[in-house]
Amino acid sequence: MILKDNLYIITNEDIGNGLFKIRLKADCFIYTAHFPHLPITPGVCLVQMVKELAEIMIGKTLTLTTIKNAKFLIAVQPNDTEYCINIKIKKQEGNICSFQSIISDIEDNTYAKISLQTAIEK
Repeated sequence: MILKDNLYIITNEDIGNGLFKIRLKADCFIYTAHFPHLPITPGVCLVQMVKELAEIMIGKTLTLTTIKNAKFLIAVQPNDTEYCINIKIKKQEGNICSFQSIISDIEDNTYAKISLQTAIEK
């Protein structure tokens, strides 16, 4: 499932530098199950968001092969916070590409650090 425009919207992007600002959509059905009275974005959704934004960044479809590291430091909630997602390409060889990302807010509070390895689809 594509989460862009369903779970989150991009409010600003600097694709060349791997910088995206997003807002979460509180009315997304995911929050009815996770959790109705205190919605928290599931870690798997954060990983998928990073993958989708990495696809926008490099202009290619990616298949997630490995979650190298995922640290969830502060709960990511669908409130008025504008989240900043910074993605850096760490390594690219053939059709394998590794990314490192940090999810933070405009006050530089770090919510998550996620490192992924992907395969570029042909």
